[in-house]
Amino acid sequence: MNNNVMMQQFYLNCLGYNAGKVDGIHGKRTQAAIDKFFTDAINSGIKGKTIGKEAEQKLPRHLIVAAQYLGEKEIPGLKHNWKIVAMWEALKAKFRYDKTPWCSAFVAHVLKESYGMLAEQEIKRENINASAQSG
Repeated sequence: MNNNVMMQQFYLNCLGYNAGKVDGIHGKRTQAAIDKFFTDAINSGIKGKTIGKEAEQKLPRHLIVAAQYLGEKEIPGLKHNWKIVAMWEALKAKFRYDKTPWCSAFVAHVLKESYGMLAEQEIKRENINASAQSG
């Protein structure tokens, strides 16, 4: 069980992307939801990192936050993209470099940055309920 994956699943489900059960397992349904999230971001009409007032009023918050990272990529060699490293740090992950595949970190980071601590609170509540039911 991975809390970052649980957070992604929770947010993606809340946004209508159907990531399946919030169980912390990065399965096919979770990946399909992530892929749809990226497709929507790409097809949203955002052309660059800045968004006009009209688009900002129409777009969901997570797509506006995601637009800030358009064009980000790994840096070859020993240097690392600080924005990718910052995503890992914000998620309290063990990775501290940009060579680790970071698409899941991106989704989790954007959703957490967009909607705050809501998912973490809900995941804790679900874990408490699951523990009470099994105990």
